[in-house]
Amino acid sequence: MLYPELLRTLYLPTTPKSAPRRWLSAASGLVHSHGRLYLIADDEYSLYHVAFDPAQPALQDAPLLSCPLLPGALPAVSRARKQAKPDLETLILLPATPAAPQGRLLCLGSGGRLARRRAVEIALGTDGSPGESVIHDLSGFFDTLHASISDLNIEGGFLLGDRLCLLQRGNKAPGAHSALLTFDAKRFLRWLGGDRCELPQLQSRQSLDFGNVEGVPLCPTDAALLPDGSCVLSLVAEDTSDSVADGRCVAAALARLNPQGELVTLERLHGAPKIEGVALATTAIAGTVLPLLLVTDADDPDQPSTLLHVEFP
Repeated sequence: MLYPELLRTLYLPTTPKSAPRRWLSAASGLVHSHGRLYLIADDEYSLYHVAFDPAQPALQDAPLLSCPLLPGALPAVSRARKQAKPDLETLILLPATPAAPQGRLLCLGSGGRLARRRAVEIALGTDGSPGESVIHDLSGFFDTLHASISDLNIEGGFLLGDRLCLLQRGNKAPGAHSALLTFDAKRFLRWLGGDRCELPQLQSRQSLDFGNVEGVPLCPTDAALLPDGSCVLSLVAEDTSDSVADGRCVAAALARLNPQGELVTLERLHGAPKIEGVALATTAIAGTVLPLLLVTDADDPDQPSTLLHVEFP
C-alpha cells in the first residue's frame, strides 16, 4: 500500500467570486517538462501550466496559468457541460523538431462521442511556455477504432521509440476490457500534420488485466514513460458499466510494465483517490523509488482536483 502526499489543490487563476468555476474539478492528464507542470481537464477548453521544481516547495503554491485550446465556452451547468465537454484525457509531450525545437504537447479526446474526437497540438516556447494551439479533427481515426472497440475510451498514451501507445480504459461491462493499442508514430504524426492519404492503422492490441476490487476491474487512466522504456500506469476501479456514467471509485493503484508490456509491479493507493494523470517528478532517477506526481478527478464540480506525490518502488 502506498500513501500519497497532498502537494496542492488545483485552483484556477484569480477570478471574480461570482465566477462559476474557481478550480479544476476534473484533471485528466499531466506532463512534467521544462520546469513546468502541464495539465488538462476533461471538462475544460484550456491547457493549464505552472512552474514546478520538486526541490523548491515554495513553487508548489504558484498560480495556475491558462492557455486556450478550443474556441467558445462550455455550459456552467454540470449535466449540460458533461454532454458538451471535449473529454481531453491524453496529454503527450512530442519530441523536438526544427519547427518546434522545444517540442509540442498533444492533447487527445477520448473518442467515444463526436465532441470527443478532436486533438490539439501546442508548440512550446524557448522557456516552455505554451503557444498557439492547432485543432485537428480525428473523426476518421476514431471511427476506425470504434469499429473494433464498441465502448471507446482512450485515457492516456506515450511515445515509445517509433510507436505511439494509447490506453483503452475498460469498465465493468462484459467484454469492455482495457487494452494497450500501438500505432506507427511517424505515420500518425504525418497524418495529423496533413498527410491524410492513409489513416494510421492499429498495429497491435494487448489486453490489460490488473485484477479487480469488490468485483470492479482496475483500469488504466494515464501513463508515464520511464527512461528504460518501461512505463507506470495509473489505475482506478470505478464502479460503472460504461465510459460516460460516473461511479464510485472503489480503489486506485499504480502499475509498472516492462518494455515488453509485462506487469512488473502493482501497488494499491491508500484512500482510493481517483487518479487520472501521472508523471515523473524528476528525470534524475536514482535509488530504489520513483518519485511520481498524480492528479485527481473528483467527479464532482464542487470538489477541486488535487496534485499528489508518491514514491513508487
